Amino acid sequence: MGLRYRLDHDLGLTIIVGDGVITAEEWRAHISRMTSDPEWPPGRLVLGDLSSADLSAITGDDIRAIATGLRSHDSKPSDRKGAIVAGETAYRASVTFQQTTGPTGRVIMIFPDIDRACEWLAISTDDVAPTIEEMRRESGVA
Repeated sequence: MGLRYRLDHDLGLTIIVGDGVITAEEWRAHISRMTSDPEWPPGRLVLGDLSSADLSAITGDDIRAIATGLRSHDSKPSDRKGAIVAGETAYRASVTFQQTTGPTGRVIMIFPDIDRACEWLAISTDDVAPTIEEMRRESGVA
């Protein structure tokens, strides 16, 4: 459970998977781990699968603070393109995140499923689905 990420250098993609109840503290810790990784970012694309995440405990102020903190670690935000797959309990948080990062030039779109998100990122679902499944198995979700 929680948030995890993987870097796909071939696709220039950061894959983020969130499952279960996620707190603001967990999200901040995730951002800290990811931005401390010397290989991050591997490219300009980000795919966040929050389809089975519950972000209902995170306030709008928390999300705005997290998005602002992430922005401070990114030297080229206007070059980034992100897709979030949001389930019901992650949708509100995803919209707040999208709105907060929008003024930076970073383009983030929210989708109801992985296929549409991948299509928008111009990557194949077949290229990322195995990684997402593996990440969920490692966390005990799949």
